[in-house]
Amino acid sequence: MTIEKEKAPVTHLVELIFTPDHQLKCDPASLVVNLGDRIIWKWRGGEDFPFGIVIKSPFMPLQKPYYLTRLEPKIPKAIETGVLSCAPAGHYHYLVAAYVHDQILVEDPEIIIRPPDGRGPGG
Repeated sequence: MTIEKEKAPVTHLVELIFTPDHQLKCDPASLVVNLGDRIIWKWRGGEDFPFGIVIKSPFMPLQKPYYLTRLEPKIPKAIETGVLSCAPAGHYHYLVAAYVHDQILVEDPEIIIRPPDGRGPGG
């Protein structure tokens, strides 16, 4: 009899970038995760702009449907959450919006959740 080891959760970093042409980008724009993994969104470099995330799906792959950072300057701007252990496998688009130099910038990246057996979307 073979006993399968349970995979340890992985922490994924998504960096927000304010580009020279005044665009908001997420790196990576498409993130492949497993059930139970952690995700951290934060600015690359020393940026200090407030931002938020909204999951655009009727199914909830994360612990909450939206997340916000604080508006106060000099408070680290990061969001950390976990992929639910019961999240359905699939592609989940989400919205990232940031308030940068009196403008609201948006990006439309995705989270791809692998099925528990590792096959299927992103597998």
